[in-house]
Amino acid sequence: MGQHRPKPRLRQSQQFLRRAHLYLGLFLLPWALLYGLTGFLFNHPGVFADRVTVYFESDDLTGTELDHLVSIETTTNSIVRVLTAQNESGVAWTRGNQAARYTGRDTFVATVKAAQRTFSFVFDPVTKSGLIRETRPNPTASPPAPFSTEVLLGSSDGPTEPKNAALSGSNPLAAVETIAEQIQRAAPEICERKGITGAVANCTNGPEIQFSMLVDDQEWAAKFNPVTKQLSGERGAPASDVSWRTFLLRMHLSHRYPGALNTKWLWALGVDAMALTLCFWGLSGLVMWWQIKGTRRAGTVVLAISLALATWLGLSMHSVLAV
Repeated sequence: MGQHRPKPRLRQSQQFLRRAHLYLGLFLLPWALLYGLTGFLFNHPGVFADRVTVYFESDDLTGTELDHLVSIETTTNSIVRVLTAQNESGVAWTRGNQAARYTGRDTFVATVKAAQRTFSFVFDPVTKSGLIRETRPNPTASPPAPFSTEVLLGSSDGPTEPKNAALSGSNPLAAVETIAEQIQRAAPEICERKGITGAVANCTNGPEIQFSMLVDDQEWAAKFNPVTKQLSGERGAPASDVSWRTFLLRMHLSHRYPGALNTKWLWALGVDAMALTLCFWGLSGLVMWWQIKGTRRAGTVVLAISLALATWLGLSMHSVLAV
């Protein structure tokens, strides 16, 4: 008996799938290379850096305040003590059973000014590591336009409320010691060890501390901002603030190797693997396409259209993002 051969309709379907895979691969080649390269750059801020970027590890913290961080429990207990002393409601405010944890983001960010330069000081309190990256200077502020909202509402010369209520002298939590204050004091010393002298730091952002409070046995989810020292709360037990959409977006944006071998380190390794695989897929697809002589002419047309469209979109995006 002769070898069984696929039915003509099945052969046609297989041929269609192979050609569709081939031409779609050729069409998406610029995007594959783009996402592969940018994914790699996301993971490695120091590669092709157009600004000064230096990393520091836990060893660089030796002798600074960040070598011995204020624990979340210490900060939370201080908050509860202050609140208890200020409580005049007639009902008890006590600490709940939920353990305190950071929420919202992973790192603290401080703005460091050294001479005429500005740097972002990014610190991960879990791995006790981070990076120092020079930021682009802000353009010189110009007078507000006469038709701007600021001028029309007459608020340009009016009094302004302090952004940090801890500086107003009325916040009872102003004396609570936080990591943010340690970062502000230690960042200049660590910057100097990395060759950045004359630095002054101001912690501008960071994760919040979430813990539970019991008000007359009613549980509340409390959130404390270690930077602004603002405390807020919602009725009910602390719950995750991450939706599926937020989770997926954070996974897409999660990059850079942390200072310790953990889940985020393995995820960063996967990002690198995906970046290199995308580039390999695109380039190897070109080789496989060229080996099929019958597809060279049509593939050249598809590739030319793809490159032209990608170039046009790239230039158009530059005109939009460069404004």
